[in-house]
Amino acid sequence: MADQAGGVKYLIPKIIRSTCRNCRAKTKAFALVIECSQQEDVTVTKLGEFPPFSTPIAPRIPKLLSGLDLDLYRKGVRAMDHGFGIGAASYFRRVVESQWELLVTEIKKGAEELGHDVRKYDHALEPHQFKSAVKSLKDTIPDKFLLPDGQNPLIMLHQLYSRQLHNLSDEHCLQ
Repeated sequence: MADQAGGVKYLIPKIIRSTCRNCRAKTKAFALVIECSQQEDVTVTKLGEFPPFSTPIAPRIPKLLSGLDLDLYRKGVRAMDHGFGIGAASYFRRVVESQWELLVTEIKKGAEELGHDVRKYDHALEPHQFKSAVKSLKDTIPDKFLLPDGQNPLIMLHQLYSRQLHNLSDEHCLQ
């Protein structure tokens, strides 16, 4: 293959395996193309890596999520890494919609410990629909569990991901 200056250019495909220098157990494979010219110019281009790059997730996340939900969360983080805000929002919304019963149950436990009437929480869990549960608990969540601006965390999660999916650009979803 000739480069623009008329010199010969060599393309060398290469797979490189690397072991983590911290844990010395995890490995990654990188697909590279090394371009060499007669002028001794060398360009290395990374084509990909396996497992794919992703921002590390907090250690507590795998303790809270498992199976499909953990996989969806990791895909959401990976989508964010690649600038796919709407895609990330859809993955995170799927996790929230899957975990909402656990969220309501945990808020119920806390409300019960604070001496609140928890019958509405049991009623909210009956329809097995996140949106219905959020609406029925709108004014029930104890102040201690509200966000700093007094917002209901369940409503905030639902509205945030719904608004992102239906109304915002990738860039705004990433923010």
